[in-house]
Amino acid sequence: MGLIRSRAITSTRHLIHVGFPKCGSTSLQAWFSERADLAFDPQVAGGYAGTRALIRAAATEQPPLWCVTSDEGFAVGRARDRADPEDQLTDAPIAIRVERVCDLLAALFRGATILIVTRGFQGVMASLYSEYARGGGTRSIAEFHSIGAPRSDRWSNPIDYFDYNSVIKLYESRFGAENVIVLPYELMRDSPDSFIATLVARLGLRASSIPLPRLNSSLSAAELAWYPRFSLLSHKATALLGPRNDAAFAAYQARLGSPKLRRAAGLLASLSRSELPDPNATLPSEVLDRVRGRADVLAERADYAPYRAEYLIEG
Repeated sequence: MGLIRSRAITSTRHLIHVGFPKCGSTSLQAWFSERADLAFDPQVAGGYAGTRALIRAAATEQPPLWCVTSDEGFAVGRARDRADPEDQLTDAPIAIRVERVCDLLAALFRGATILIVTRGFQGVMASLYSEYARGGGTRSIAEFHSIGAPRSDRWSNPIDYFDYNSVIKLYESRFGAENVIVLPYELMRDSPDSFIATLVARLGLRASSIPLPRLNSSLSAAELAWYPRFSLLSHKATALLGPRNDAAFAAYQARLGSPKLRRAAGLLASLSRSELPDPNATLPSEVLDRVRGRADVLAERADYAPYRAEYLIEG
């Protein structure tokens, strides 16, 4: 009994996944949930959903090798709760919010290992716009990319969340560079098995056949073109309902991405002569100028060698 208890106490470590938005966090969290050697619950910090779950894990002969805490809000310093999209840190600059979150994690989980997954600027902005349109946003893709939107809008200047230099250096300073794993989303995109094999090796896990699922796929070009127009019409229509406005628009939002609206967008796109938006088109120069140099910390990392152009890494 004593040997088992000692092994349970000394072998379990803590992994904190600092997931930037639109960098495969949902897929990774699904993978965390499937592995018996990881203790993970998406709603809690520390891996265990309450004391009873911890006690049950301690009673097993082979306790989890890692407890996992994962949230994409760690990298942006904002809770992304649809019911309450704002939080007490909203008025602070992004860098201050992120530092406060990091400091609290370091205080709670000293000695933890950090996993940070990044994504090239063009790809992340394309995926962000898809999420924005799926959530009922009304801006065109050009308006979405423009800089200078109202600060009260959580979608204002979303590219500002992706300062890889500052976030990686911050976590390395608090947890030690040797305890920070940084991987490109592009490896997950191009070769999910290689991404998982790399992560498994870094964490000292046994190889398994559990695949990395592909979740939250982006909208089609037709949907990107027409959903913002649908949403604008819905806003105008539901505004006539007075107190029931929010509930009515929420009901509409829940239908975005449904087969009926997808078919409607496709039909309208086929009938329209207007050019469909290309989310992968080159970002406006003002956006490129804003982010150039923010990924220089990745320049010498071998995993990023094939993807330097996606991060605007020169040379």
